[in-house]
Amino acid sequence: MPGARWARCPIWWSTACCCANRRRSANFEPYLAGQELTLADCAAFVHLPLVSMATKLAYGGDALEGIAQLKPYLKMLAERPAFARVNEDRKIAQAAMYARAKK
Repeated sequence: MPGARWARCPIWWSTACCCANRRRSANFEPYLAGQELTLADCAAFVHLPLVSMATKLAYGGDALEGIAQLKPYLKMLAERPAFARVNEDRKIAQAAMYARAKK
């Protein structure tokens, strides 16, 4: 059960339900669905850090902090060349967004 800060957070509730189900079905061996990289891993790589960041900013805590395998899993994916390119593109786009916001 979440603390008081999460009681009214629709992101936390939907993420918590998803993560509770994911903990039961994700085996991180080494990928979400098993031994092969799938679209689930591609989606997770992009979305899970955003969920983490958004819940930290909006609610003061990371809704995904209870999944111990998550950080090593995302780090392992980031070592792959295609995922590294996605991270580089994200950093460039994020810097451009911040620059536009300051104008």
